[in-house]
Amino acid sequence: MRVMIRLLSLSLCLFLLFLFVGCLGGKSQQEENVPDSTARNTVDEDTIYNDTIDVSVPKAADELFDDFIFNYLGNDRVQMSRTVFPLKVTTSGEGAENTRYVKKGEWTLQRLFMPQGYYTIICDTEEHLSLANDTTIRKVAVQRIDMREEVVDEYLFSCHDGRWVLASIRKMSSFDAKDVSFLMFYRQFACDEAFQLESLCNPVMFTSQDPDDDFSTMTGEIAVETWPAFAPELPGDVIYNIRYADSYSDTDKRIFVLRGISNGFETRLTFIRDGDDWKLQSLVE
Repeated sequence: MRVMIRLLSLSLCLFLLFLFVGCLGGKSQQEENVPDSTARNTVDEDTIYNDTIDVSVPKAADELFDDFIFNYLGNDRVQMSRTVFPLKVTTSGEGAENTRYVKKGEWTLQRLFMPQGYYTIICDTEEHLSLANDTTIRKVAVQRIDMREEVVDEYLFSCHDGRWVLASIRKMSSFDAKDVSFLMFYRQFACDEAFQLESLCNPVMFTSQDPDDDFSTMTGEIAVETWPAFAPELPGDVIYNIRYADSYSDTDKRIFVLRGISNGFETRLTFIRDGDDWKLQSLVE
């Protein structure tokens, strides 16, 4: 009987010992399977800051710059992947120019026109305007134009091997010589109602969607005295302009397009220069 009791006691001890070891082993396994948040963040940062990894940009989005830029501005990983680091930043003004290089860790993510929901296109011909749909262009500048301070920051994008990247930034302390006349005029046109009335052709040609037919447009004329009823609201402080062409070929004409990002909104104003004065020739909505 005593032997049997001893055997039972020994068996019980062995059972408890195995159970204890098993619990320790299970706990170790669970600890190994718990995600390491520090390691995960490190991996994420490595992925974000590795410009050799092409992330989250469908191949079709690289065909048109407009498709690419929305991905670039709206996705942090894409932006870091498609910025050439160290990024060349050139500042010019007052006859001097200096260059510096921004490292990955110094980069501030850029949203540009995304928060306001629209951007502009300023060009001089219908052909230049159509470049937004041209899959062969390889260089585009996105300009942040501060009307009050008269400074321009140009984000210069280029396409190599079918892959768009931000290649450099140019900061200018004054308007470009070919832009200055129109931009100075536009600043006052957008903010001064009396000046706006003085700067209209009489009449202004008007084109709009036919309210009775979604596939047709209607045209007419706007007399100066009725302009306030048609006048669009225009940004007068800071505009973000996408410039598809390197330069202007016609210095006496400007097409100013205000385009919404995702709502289909678009307003187009065409200006012509008469001597030293710019005049609004037509409005398309």
